[in-house]
Amino acid sequence: MGVLVSNDDCRKGKTVVISPHPDDETIGCGGWLIKRKEAGQSTVIIIASRNQGARLVECARALEGLKTGELITLDIEDGANPPDEVLAGAAAAIAAILATGDIPSRLFVPNIDDIHPIHRYAHILAVKALRDCGTNAKCHVFQYEGFTPLANPNRWLDITAEMKEKRERLGAYRSQQKKYPLTAIVESLNAYRGATLFRKGVRYAEAYRMMETKEYLSCKPSHNC
Repeated sequence: MGVLVSNDDCRKGKTVVISPHPDDETIGCGGWLIKRKEAGQSTVIIIASRNQGARLVECARALEGLKTGELITLDIEDGANPPDEVLAGAAAAIAAILATGDIPSRLFVPNIDDIHPIHRYAHILAVKALRDCGTNAKCHVFQYEGFTPLANPNRWLDITAEMKEKRERLGAYRSQQKKYPLTAIVESLNAYRGATLFRKGVRYAEAYRMMETKEYLSCKPSHNC
């Protein structure tokens, strides 16, 4: 069994979330973001994919009040190879954020075994950013869950108190709710993670795979890390 992250710990330091699509940030680490909001801490969120019209409006609604310190959109087309200059510029911006501060920053990325192309590009971006940091990198990388659950999580966050708000924020993504039961899927996963912690009072939890920078840079897909 891994480590249950304390509320105080998740509120410390800088947090940067790479979200392949609008909604991935809320699906995988919405509870973490809500806890940071409650403590008055901001979060940088990077949306990788190209999204137009209603999807961007939904994203703004879902993130309203979460004290997003910065919202960066990369406009990468699903299934397309992102231009090198786009990745390089975004990676440099992330590296500048991660390389400062005495308390290790948290960089959230989707499950490395997720098969969606944009989710894979998220890892390319994360690796470039961490390599740009070089020896200045003071970062813990957290892989978060989406529709592909983590095979080997080692960190859990009790989000029982935050689940109602997370549910409401997921509801902002109405276009996705029409395609599939988004809220029910996420709530079921968080309920499973909470139940299998076997801790009194924990009904819902988010699960992550936390790695030091060096370990993450050597990590490969297909459960080889």
